[in-house]
Amino acid sequence: MDFEPDRFAFSYARAFCFASSGNAYDATQTDAAISRGAILLIASERIVGLADTWPIAVTQTHGALHQVARGRFAGLAEAASEFDLTERDFLDAARLARDLGYALDPTLEALFRSLL
Repeated sequence: MDFEPDRFAFSYARAFCFASSGNAYDATQTDAAISRGAILLIASERIVGLADTWPIAVTQTHGALHQVARGRFAGLAEAASEFDLTERDFLDAARLARDLGYALDPTLEALFRSLL
């Protein structure tokens, strides 16, 4: 039976796990099952990111993933809109990173403000 999240009183975020950030990057380019905004977890490198045409790390360590340019966005809503993602995509990824004890990208952490 397929998982039907709408039937339950909780929310969830799907994460795809990879052996390396290079594998994660490549998979976002070739695997149709990985949709834009899906969480990418690369535990071996302590990286959490988001799937996109150019996958974005939300952690300070980024490996082969891209980083958000410092000073480019005034707030999280603006960044999410620019990447055609949702604020929730960013927050879910950041919460996972924080829960795992990974340092967040300082540029994004400033945009999260007290949302985490």
